[in-house]
Amino acid sequence: MSGFRAVIYCRCSTEEESQKDALKKQVSEARECVSEQGWRLVDTYVESVSGTSTKGRAEYNRLF
Repeated sequence: MSGFRAVIYCRCSTEEESQKDALKKQVSEARECVSEQGWRLVDTYVESVSGTSTKGRAEYNRLF
């Protein structure tokens, strides 16, 4: 295991059912990537909101 730390930020812009499934897959693939690299996952940020503004994007703001 390397000394690298990682966070995951995943987002989709709508709350449609198909997008929720896509978001779950996005999170799963990101976790798999972190694991394959041998990095330590520190935190995960996931949200289903528009990316046109930072308003209402709690996870994005928490990340920063």
